[in-house]
Amino acid sequence: LAIDYVPGGEEGDHRLKGALQLHQFETARVAQTVFPKELGSLDARVDLRSEVKGRGNRLWELLERAEVDFGVEGKGTVRLTSPDARTASTLLVMGGLVTLSPELRALGRLLRKFAEMPVDRLLIEGGRDATGAIRLSKVWFDSPQARLLGTGDVPATSSPLAARPLDLRFDLSARDEVGLILGRMRLLESPVDAQGFRRLNRSIVVGGNVGRPDSSALYDLLARAVDGSRGTWGFIMRKVQREVERQQAQAAKAKGKTP
Repeated sequence: LAIDYVPGGEEGDHRLKGALQLHQFETARVAQTVFPKELGSLDARVDLRSEVKGRGNRLWELLERAEVDFGVEGKGTVRLTSPDARTASTLLVMGGLVTLSPELRALGRLLRKFAEMPVDRLLIEGGRDATGAIRLSKVWFDSPQARLLGTGDVPATSSPLAARPLDLRFDLSARDEVGLILGRMRLLESPVDAQGFRRLNRSIVVGGNVGRPDSSALYDLLARAVDGSRGTWGFIMRKVQREVERQQAQAAKAKGKTP
C-alpha cells in the first residue's frame, strides 16, 4: 500500500495505490456475524485479490473514493433458501412427504438439490467505483448438476455492505437429475452443450440484499411450472396446505367411524 502527497494535483493532494490478497477466506462467518441465527447463502473458502487506487484532498477521502477491482475464486456450498421455508407445507414438500402429484414430488427433489448445492468452482469478478457502487461483471457457480452465470449490481448507500440492496441476473443450465426435472417442467431449452447441460429458457433474478439474497423469483417460476398457473410460491404452498389438512380431516373422520 502506498500513499503519495502531490500538492496541487487536479484530483486531490493525496494519491492511494495498493493491493490486497486474502487466502482461504470463510464467507459464511461474515454472513453469520451480521445474521447470527442464519446460515449464509454462500458457505465457501475463497481466495480474494484486489487492486485499489484513489485520489483526494484528505486522507479519509482516499478510502471513501477508492476505486477497486477485485476477484474471488474458490469452492464450497450455495444455499438457495425457498420462500416460507419454515412453513409446514414447504417442509412437507421438501421432505418428500407430500404425494399429491408427481410434479410436487419432483419439486421436493429440486428443493433438496437447491438447499445444499455443492460448488466445484465459484468465480466472482467486479469492481467498486469512486461513489461506492459495486458492479459484478461475472458471477459463476459450477456444480455437478447445475451452473449459474450472471452479472449484478450493488448500489452505493450509507448501509453496511451486507445490508445493501442486491440485483443479480443469472442464466441457469442443468443436467442429470436437476436437468431431467426441469426438462419435464418444460423450463429448459432443447440444445445440449458438450458437457450435457441445457439452458433454462428464461433468466433468474435475485434481489434482497448482499447478506440475505432473495431468490423467490426462481421459486415462483417453479411453482407456476408445477401448478400450471400464474400463481406464486406462496399460492401453491397454501393449496398444498389446504389439501393436506383436508386429507388429515378425512383420515381422522374415517378412523372415528372404525368399530
